[in-house]
Formats: sequence, C-alpha cells, structure tokens
Amino acid sequence: MIRKATLKDTESIFTLSSNALDSTFNQDFINDYIIIDNIYHFFVLEENTNLLGFIILWESDKYGQIIDLVVTEEQRSKGYGKQLLTYGLEYLATLGVKTVTLEVKATNLVAIKLYELAGFRLDHTKKNYYGDTDGLFYLKEDLK
Repeated sequence: MIRKATLKDTESIFTLSSNALDSTFNQDFINDYIIIDNIYHFFVLEENTNLLGFIILWESDKYGQIIDLVVTEEQRSKGYGKQLLTYGLEYLATLGVKTVTLEVKATNLVAIKLYELAGFRLDHTKKNYYGDTDGLFYLKEDLK
C-alpha cells in the first residue's frame, strides 16, 4: 500500500535511506519534507506495516522533481520501484505538473533502466556530481 508519509515514519525512512544510499538526509530534513506538504510530497510503500520504500516529490506550478526514490535492498527487483515511480508521476499529473526531472548516479544502472522505461530521457550529464561519480539528469515532458 502506498500512502502519505507521517512523522511516525521518520525513523524507518532514515534507517532505510541510510542502508540504501551512500549519503542521506538527516531526520530533520525528512521531517521537513513530510511537514512542508504544499511543495513536497512524501509517500511510503508498506506491506504488513513493514516499510519497503519511499518516494519524495517536489512540485511548483507545472514542474516537478523526483528528489528520492528508495526501495529496501531485500525487496528490489520485485516491481516496488516501478509502483512508487508510477504512483509519483500520476500524483504529480493530478497537480497539473507537465515536466518532471530527476538526477541519478551514472553507476546506478537499475534505476536508469527504470526511469528510461518510464519515458524519461537523458537531458545532460554533470561530471563528478556525486564526488567521483557523474550525475545524469533526466527529464520527462508532457506528463499525463
């Protein structure tokens, strides 16, 4: 089930994010993303009260960004990332967003494949954006 994140989820989100990513937001940032829900939209995916993943979205006018999309390592390759991405894009579309961007490490081939299958196209690359790893910036236009 995908639902809006609440402050009760902060600890689980922080743990999942810390385990899955090289760098993560601290708990205060996570709380801010949950509380400031007029521009940030934070959703969690859970099954039997177990947090399996989350997506953080940002929107302003007709533009949106996927700030983070994370699935627990044990639950990857089961379609949960696709579920979260689809939900997030559909949600942004209901807000009138037409263009969505995201950034991803050039080495994250699984995520790149997910985004490209969802219709994102590479817009540009930033050399060493993630320290010694390039950042790829993707764009999806004409969101419906």
